[in-house]
Amino acid sequence: MTWNSGQRDQLLVGKLTGGQALRAVFSYDLSALPPSSAGQITSALLEVWTLSTNSPGTVGQLQLRTLLGTPVEGSGTGDGATWTSRTGTVNWSTAGGDFSPNSLSVIDGYLAAVDAQKSFPSTTALVQAVKTAVANGVPLDLAVVSPDTEAGTANSYTRFHSDEAADLAKRPRLTITTGANPNLPVVSTGDAPANSLGARPAALAGSSTNSASLLWSKVSGPGSVVFTSASSAATEVTFDRAGDYVLRLTTENNSGKTSSDLAITVTPNPAVFTDWQQLQWPGVTDPATIGAQADPDQDGLANLAEFALGLPPLASSQPPLSISVAPPSLVVTYARSRHATGVNTSVEWSDLLAADSWSTSGISAPAILPPDTDPDRVFLQVTLPSADRRFVRLKISSQP
Repeated sequence: MTWNSGQRDQLLVGKLTGGQALRAVFSYDLSALPPSSAGQITSALLEVWTLSTNSPGTVGQLQLRTLLGTPVEGSGTGDGATWTSRTGTVNWSTAGGDFSPNSLSVIDGYLAAVDAQKSFPSTTALVQAVKTAVANGVPLDLAVVSPDTEAGTANSYTRFHSDEAADLAKRPRLTITTGANPNLPVVSTGDAPANSLGARPAALAGSSTNSASLLWSKVSGPGSVVFTSASSAATEVTFDRAGDYVLRLTTENNSGKTSSDLAITVTPNPAVFTDWQQLQWPGVTDPATIGAQADPDQDGLANLAEFALGLPPLASSQPPLSISVAPPSLVVTYARSRHATGVNTSVEWSDLLAADSWSTSGISAPAILPPDTDPDRVFLQVTLPSADRRFVRLKISSQP
């Protein structure tokens, strides 16, 4: 038969006119429950909804059995069903081959031609089957059989709404109840840090009790996240860009695992190039405008250079660089934003202007000139050559 396989909106249990026995199979993925939580399970209830259409006779007692193998949906043929996950000769006519001979829970016989909700009540055996599946990290595989109906008059069977039923409320439903465990760890993320800025560490004030291990992790957010110590409840976190983030603190011990989430809004930091872009061009993403090498104000200075030097990217500017001769050196001064992070500024010289001829040899260490204001005024000296010329450039690049 093909009724109990594939994308059918019904399941049949009982006996057909031709004498074929019909059984229904269920497979429930319990991976959301950690194996350590098996001991906390206190009850398990399987609810099904009957479908009276063309459901003749009185159905005998329905028994819930453990299915000895996880089914994969496919077409069933012949005596019972040959699932695509079953190999070799399968004897579906007697218990013990593919389902346990012992009943986990029962529904007493009823008139099949009546729509009704039916429940396999929680029993010690059913709860133990659920616990075993959870503890082993495997699906809960079940079969519904009606030995009384199979042994009695043919053409007496009942229909259930399957997991393909259009009415979601009438699909088979497994309800598992767990009890409180005083040995579970307790965790708190604490309050979100105030005034979180990109590229600056923010303090996290998490805490936990009865914990064997801790771990901070990123759940969502536009950028990368670095924890000073991800295994410490109280630590620091650094975001590489602005935006809305969700962090999770998870704690675990032998009794189970608990977690708590923390929402943090990281505000743009003008000292970070990606945040500086957002502040200068809100809502703009076109690299031809906001890219590091773009020059939207057409002053000959790329955006990265204006960021590093503290210049406005939306108005034409002149490079804040001056060079004077003070033998035996050239004196170079330039302005540099003291807050810009992630960029390098350096002075190089060449006598040839060839691409591979630039050097930093003979250049003094930079010094900051007074007054102590932003941008800094940087001063350094470049040794004069014996030749009659020397070219000097200010090089600006992103840090790797």
